[in-house]
Amino acid sequence: MNPQHESGTVNGPEHGNRSGPNTGVQRHTRDMEASLATLLTAGTALAAAVLFLGAASYLRTDAARQLDFRTFNPAEHASVFSVFRDALKLDGAGIMQLGVVLLILTPVARVLFTLIAFLYKRDWLYVVVTLIVLSVLCYGLFGSGLVHEG
Repeated sequence: MNPQHESGTVNGPEHGNRSGPNTGVQRHTRDMEASLATLLTAGTALAAAVLFLGAASYLRTDAARQLDFRTFNPAEHASVFSVFRDALKLDGAGIMQLGVVLLILTPVARVLFTLIAFLYKRDWLYVVVTLIVLSVLCYGLFGSGLVHEG
């Protein structure tokens, strides 16, 4: 038997008919994936723009400064707070560091977004898994000493 209607359309899930009960779930999944892609693209583009502005500012103001690569001084931007402080002062190096911080925070924002989506869908297994991933990310940022008063 051919499940074809008078209009010439094919009916049934084996023929690609999407009028079944999963249509809303599929649309929600596509919307969530599109939103995640937009979030990641926007986060990466914002970080790149901030890095570019910081590099332009750094080259404009500090181009004549002689750099010494024989020594490494990590204390200059040892914390996220010092990065924000220097970026607010419109320091070129601080603005570039802010771009790097924004790039690091982009995947964290993705995990937060998926956590909210799984909470909305009441998918408790994925909520737990996402909370574990978020905990590991937060420990890496906050527990390792990267984020502290500086």
